[in-house]
Amino acid sequence: MRLDLLDVISTRGEISFEEFRKIINELYLKDADDNISLKEYSIQLLYYLDALGHCEFDFESRKVFACQPILALIPGMGSLNAVLAGARGSQMMKKIKGIEEKYKDCLSIHIIKQEREGIILPDAVIFETLDELVFNEVACILGVQYAGKIPVAWVIANGSCDIGESFDRAEEYKGNKLNWTCRRFNSNKLSFQKYVSEDILPQLFEYTNPVSQKKVYLYVGDDNMKKVERDWGRYYLLNKFDKHVLVYDSRKHVLAVPGYVPLPKLLARALTLCSGLASYKQTLTCDIHHLHKVLPVDIYKGVTVSMANLIASKVGQNLNIFTANFDEEVYI
Repeated sequence: MRLDLLDVISTRGEISFEEFRKIINELYLKDADDNISLKEYSIQLLYYLDALGHCEFDFESRKVFACQPILALIPGMGSLNAVLAGARGSQMMKKIKGIEEKYKDCLSIHIIKQEREGIILPDAVIFETLDELVFNEVACILGVQYAGKIPVAWVIANGSCDIGESFDRAEEYKGNKLNWTCRRFNSNKLSFQKYVSEDILPQLFEYTNPVSQKKVYLYVGDDNMKKVERDWGRYYLLNKFDKHVLVYDSRKHVLAVPGYVPLPKLLARALTLCSGLASYKQTLTCDIHHLHKVLPVDIYKGVTVSMANLIASKVGQNLNIFTANFDEEVYI
């Protein structure tokens, strides 16, 4: 099982970005193609680990933190499923083998290897039973909390702020005009591009500090300027121009989010914990309203219509309902 990275982070509790990259290089990229960017691989892996509930990271302190281990109930009908999230090491995996033997008549354990776009992720460990009391006993043996009754995905989604609250708490920017490298978010192409002076407002600007290379995002409206978080800022602008970019397939229970405008981290985690599996990258197979064919999207599985509507409302969006013809591999 590919548990080395998560084992190291779990044992240490927290590590610096520099240590994180060194471990990744040693475990996964030492003999890989020279064209693979260690920085890009590391950033993408961080976002996956955060969404899966294993780790959290902070760009300000440049550290990665292991989350508390938890057995999280997954939403769904029929048999009950729960995913093991958070810190875990080799000893916990040994206990799981013992649990599998002890509860073989009433519990199934699914260990699913995960790799996305060449990025190796920790195996998903999903427990399945008809009796919820079994989850309580399993959590006790593993020494972790069982988060039952209400699926964790719902707890996280409901607990997240919405776009209005995010905007209200954003800091007013009253400083001097920044003379740094600048890019403007293009709401048609869903990406930041070289800034060309325009009078049309609102705008979302990305400034890069020439010394630290840290990014600053400023939302400029008709009568205010705010320092915003990038993931929320893009949705502020999309909503102002009435552009709705989330695609939902009610038949397959999947939500597609454009790869260029990922959801805020908590909402991405809520969606990921609807299945316990990392999102997949696919492309749209046809035009959907103003979303163009071959647009890269992140696919989240096991998302009910109620959850999809809740997530959309959090970022001020309406769902584009569509029967998506994505590669069936993503539904395995």
